[in-house]
Amino acid sequence: QDKSYVAEFPSTVPKIYFRDCIRGLIDGDGWSRIDKSGSYNLGLCGTKTLVEQVKNLLPVDCSTNAVRQTGPNNWRFNLKCKKARTVAKWLYEDAHIYLDRKYNEYQIAKSKFSVVQETERGQGVKPSKSLRALQLQ
Repeated sequence: QDKSYVAEFPSTVPKIYFRDCIRGLIDGDGWSRIDKSGSYNLGLCGTKTLVEQVKNLLPVDCSTNAVRQTGPNNWRFNLKCKKARTVAKWLYEDAHIYLDRKYNEYQIAKSKFSVVQETERGQGVKPSKSLRALQLQ
């Protein structure tokens, strides 16, 4: 069946490669950009299952970020500002393979907003429940 109707996060990906897999998904079917208002945005579109799975694996609490339907089997979620920059840092820092255009947007946002080390200081953005569970394993 067409992947547009059945795509989900691959169950065979080892946990240590989740970040790389998610970066690839965002590079392929997502966005990393600064919008017209100057806010940094990061997001993904795909099947409802895939988008929700990725959202729950991110290193921030995305429970207030809705997954919205934009077509017959097209769903998306969008992160803005601090959450977007925190996830982009997690995705792109120390990465060697990425789509240059999306990486460059993160670099612009990083220099523009001087990303605060939220996760390292233990304040600001909370890890998602799914990611915390994986970190405990």
